[in-house]
Amino acid sequence: MRRIGSLAGALGVLIASGPAASARAGAAAATEGAPAPTDPAGATPEPAPAAPSPPEASQPSPAADSPDSSPPPADSPEPGAFTMPISGRLFADGYVPLQEPWDRPYVQLSTSAWFRVDPSWKQVGARLLGTADTIYRSSAGAGPYRVRLREGYLYARGTGWEVKAGQLLIPWGVSDGINPTDFLTAKDFTFFNPDEEVRRQGGAGASVTWTPADGSSPVTLTGVFMALPARSTLLLPPGLLPSSVVYADSSPTVRQRASALGLDDTAAALMVAYAGSGWDASLIGYRGWSSLPELAYAGFNPTTGLVTLRPVYHRISAAGANGSTSIGSWVLRGEAAYVVTENDDGQNPLIQPSHLLAVAGAERPLGEAFRVGVQGIWRWNPRLTSPQNAPYSDAYAQMANPLIAGANAILFGYQAHSQVTVTLRAGYTDDTHLVAVDLFAIYNFYGRDSLIRFKVSHGLTPALKLTLGLDRYAGPLDSPFGAMKPFSAAFAEGKFTF
Repeated sequence: MRRIGSLAGALGVLIASGPAASARAGAAAATEGAPAPTDPAGATPEPAPAAPSPPEASQPSPAADSPDSSPPPADSPEPGAFTMPISGRLFADGYVPLQEPWDRPYVQLSTSAWFRVDPSWKQVGARLLGTADTIYRSSAGAGPYRVRLREGYLYARGTGWEVKAGQLLIPWGVSDGINPTDFLTAKDFTFFNPDEEVRRQGGAGASVTWTPADGSSPVTLTGVFMALPARSTLLLPPGLLPSSVVYADSSPTVRQRASALGLDDTAAALMVAYAGSGWDASLIGYRGWSSLPELAYAGFNPTTGLVTLRPVYHRISAAGANGSTSIGSWVLRGEAAYVVTENDDGQNPLIQPSHLLAVAGAERPLGEAFRVGVQGIWRWNPRLTSPQNAPYSDAYAQMANPLIAGANAILFGYQAHSQVTVTLRAGYTDDTHLVAVDLFAIYNFYGRDSLIRFKVSHGLTPALKLTLGLDRYAGPLDSPFGAMKPFSAAFAEGKFTF
């Protein structure tokens, strides 16, 4: 059990429903998840989150230097030969506060190692990507020391088809940072990192991708079944609820979830993508679980006088679409999803109501080294009930649930029927001197709150990179970014890739 502390990255979902801006063409997004014959591991350029992903600096695609997106060597062996590329990265990060209260600063220091191996032979293969982290947080001291399997699956592919099974990371979406159609991945919001993809988590399941006409058709179908859907880990803002409330993350472990597996715990998704000439579009359906848990009353301890909260995951069904096109130097992207929740009539403010989340944006280069992009984000909650009308089971819940419902409304973006947000990203890249500068800003009109992230990266060598930056949150304490002000920070990262 720990005292309520912050939900750092879920803010993309929170206010709107969530590296350098993506510059890929629209057609690449439409074939996301389709076989990629040139990559023995089956990686495709993607995006989040989830579930929508956080707005801080996430983008639709993994970072170019990420071990799970690196291309195969140029001198790949002959088809049919056994290969086993090995890659990875080592990185260390530090976050120090920029915001009062100075007597209770939040500091995070971490070191991480990623190791990836991609054995393949003919049309079958595997991917294993393991991670190990040591983390120090001022709020909790040293630890945890954790080892995780980020990806671990077998695959088989042929002309126009591919099957995968195991621990999968399948992010969908084309928008920058906030992806309404990214239902299959989650985020560990307790782990701060300049690269939002580092926080991304997947689930255990299987996927089938098929492109008719032996792979030459513009249509690609992707079906996904998740036996253990991805689940996000929350970090809650201090001051969001009274000090007499504590948060106990009682979520079952992966092993416990697997031992009690039933059909009610699973999720399924279908994507139909079309790649046109200079444009692409996808239709997506999903039925399963939200990757983001909401806060719920767990009980009252008369000895300590504390109210306990627990995370609760709710079922959702959703239909969405995304697409992109290029017009001259401009890249235009759009993405939207309507999500039906367990609170479809809007009468239970403890649970997110059914809602529409839509994103539209434009991006273009300015000269050879600069890029700029803007987005508009709209969340519409057609049916809402005041937090004061929250249902309760006992006298203690009667007092606690309106506060819990109000906190959920702040965190998950249903304080009003209509909420509008805008983002701006500007970037500079000098490939010759291995320098990159990125500025990302997001403003929530309803809460009058904002986040600005600025970072500078310099490659000391092609394999060794140093990143410096800052996150600055602002706004009222009862707004998503305003609640995050204690987590305003300067950060530094050193990363070595191999």
